[in-house]
Amino acid sequence: MEEYRKDDHSEHAEHWEDRAPSKVTRWLVILGVVFFAAALFGVGYAYQQNMAISDLTVQNQSLHSTIDQMRAQIASMTDKVNQMAAAPPAPAAPAAAPASTGPTGARRSSVSGSATQDRRIRQLQTKLDDQQKQLKEAQDQIASTKTGFEARLGSTREELNGSIAKTHEELVALEQRGERSYYEFDLRKTKSFQREGPIGVSLRKVDTRHQSYDLVMLVDDHQLWKRKVDLYEPIWLHQSGLPQPVQVVVNQINKDHIHGYVSAPKYRESELASTNSQPTPDSSSSSASAPSSPSPSRPVTPTPTTSPSSTAATPPQQTSAY
Repeated sequence: MEEYRKDDHSEHAEHWEDRAPSKVTRWLVILGVVFFAAALFGVGYAYQQNMAISDLTVQNQSLHSTIDQMRAQIASMTDKVNQMAAAPPAPAAPAAAPASTGPTGARRSSVSGSATQDRRIRQLQTKLDDQQKQLKEAQDQIASTKTGFEARLGSTREELNGSIAKTHEELVALEQRGERSYYEFDLRKTKSFQREGPIGVSLRKVDTRHQSYDLVMLVDDHQLWKRKVDLYEPIWLHQSGLPQPVQVVVNQINKDHIHGYVSAPKYRESELASTNSQPTPDSSSSSASAPSSPSPSRPVTPTPTTSPSSTAATPPQQTSAY
């Protein structure tokens, strides 16, 4: 029994002896890794500090060079100021009177130097006054130009606002001037075109909240889109054969419905050319050609009693089917 215990104790001792070296080796490996990492960190930190020191050295050198340059510039400017402040040397005395010495000669030289300096100051003051005068003239010219431009802009705005009818009565007043033909219309949302004067119009979208609309116009067989048009905003269209552009204005915007008018020149370019090219040899021929004037072909003038559909009637030379 004692022998068995001794054998068991010896086996345990050998087992612990086998395991002890493995723990020591593991700690040594861990310590080695830690030291290696610390060494790497120290090397990297030293390299970073060295780079920072070199950068600071370069910056310091550049700052020193800049300071030296600024000092040199200040010194040169100081010398120039001193030279300008110093009195100019006295002019050489004429050869005929070389004996001008003593207190009288010194007094003359100082007087001549002060006179020269005063003359330079007066010249500089004169130049400065001339520049200020020119600047004042330029400012006055700019102000007058601005005033004239604002006046012309205001008159242009008044003319444009005067040529836009916001009500039916204003449209009748424009028609009574006899300068253009006007066609009132009422449009609802549809993809079909409605003939109004020399163009066709089709309402596609209405925004009553922002008082705007989308309109499609048919001009010379070409569809033109105009999106987000505001109330009373004129649309100008240049159509072939007309001496002036066609104007479209909407003065009422309701839900899925707008009301406005189309304004177009009374005569075409061909009619004006034929009227100007007619010969007038005597009064009889001129009176005989009077009935052939293009006045019968003018569009129907809108009146307060006519409906929008009757207002949209057009002369034979301006109506065409789509």
